Amino acid sequence: MIASLLTQTNPADAHAHGGQFLRDALALGDKHPVVATTAIFSHNGIKLVDTGTRVTSALHERLVRHKLLTPIERCLTAQGGVDAAQLVRNAQQLLAGDVRFERISEAMPKETLLGAFRHVLLLPPLAFKLTVAREQRAELFAHSVEVAVLAVYLHAMSSRKVADLAVTASAGLLQDIGLLHVAPDILAPGRALSQAERSYLYTHPITAHLIVREFMEFNPVASTAILQHHERLDGSGYPYGLQGDRISGLGKILMMADSGAALLKSGAVGQGGVALRLLHRKFEPALLDHLSRLFESLEAPSEELVAPDCDLALRQLHALAETLAEWDNTHAKLKAEWSGHEDDTLLDLVDRRVLALERSLLESGFVANQLESFADLAMQAESGAQEMREMAREALWQLKEVTLEARRRSAASATPGAIEQSIARWLGRAEERFARI
Repeated sequence: MIASLLTQTNPADAHAHGGQFLRDALALGDKHPVVATTAIFSHNGIKLVDTGTRVTSALHERLVRHKLLTPIERCLTAQGGVDAAQLVRNAQQLLAGDVRFERISEAMPKETLLGAFRHVLLLPPLAFKLTVAREQRAELFAHSVEVAVLAVYLHAMSSRKVADLAVTASAGLLQDIGLLHVAPDILAPGRALSQAERSYLYTHPITAHLIVREFMEFNPVASTAILQHHERLDGSGYPYGLQGDRISGLGKILMMADSGAALLKSGAVGQGGVALRLLHRKFEPALLDHLSRLFESLEAPSEELVAPDCDLALRQLHALAETLAEWDNTHAKLKAEWSGHEDDTLLDLVDRRVLALERSLLESGFVANQLESFADLAMQAESGAQEMREMAREALWQLKEVTLEARRRSAASATPGAIEQSIARWLGRAEERFARI
């Protein structure tokens, strides 16, 4: 179980797979002046780099051979690094230059939002982390700014007293710094991951949490929210599989903001709003409503509305219906053969997730054995074709989440049992089915 991995994690382990961050931090020095503000020592007391030394990738071979006494971000500073003034400019540019976010300025005073960024507690080592993200992992940095803007918006609109808005902005900006310790190619869409790579990816909230909690000045409410930003109300998230009110108030805001930013990037939020409706079991309804109102003003690109790929959407929905029907048969067979067996836990977990997806689909009008009628009715509505596409895309994404959760929960099993093997075969057939579309 992934829980066994978590119990072995401690602050020192947060940097155990930090080779990627060290590489990126040193490479930053090839583009901008990066200087050691304090001497860099190995864990056994060997001085590796003296104070005031210009640091570049040329030092990589010397440093990578040693376990460092102090995390590298505490030892370096970069000229022109991220500061509060730049973060305010980033937020301004997002609100003024991106149609997906400019509506936020109409929903709340712009100065209130910008003030949150102006008062972010940006400790030098954390500022250096963000600078490395900005220069070496630009997409990750842009996502962090987007999450922070959405989190402040959701916090302000919900009027809850979970923290002040600057704390919320800080949590949004830093929630993904754990990914700086993960190789970029692991994050590539569609890449098949090894068990070790999945562990690095699934524990990035823990890595981020352990990094920020080392600073006494950092609000523990924010560090807890960072740890929880991939949890879900129905327990399908990670790293702990928390449910309902076991997730903190700011954690609920942060996980909604993170998913909202991802949905905006994917373009899965057209007029139909199917993507958001299918998420109602995973996120707090009030926060989902605030995000829905923000998305209501967004229209899909005109070319999508003129010529949506209805045939593709229908094939995807057919594949989805076949996969769900096959699970019903697989589950019934396994339940009859292995009832009461210790592997039942994983079987019941996957079944609960699949049933939750089926309920969400039914509530959105999808009936697996009436697909042709559903498609005919959808096409009669002005935005029906686009809505059908959205439903197919979002349902496939949720099915992928079920797949990933099943693999996370069985990852620690060196010798998978019969139930785990059967579930793996079902998942494999589903992936093949969708790959053929």
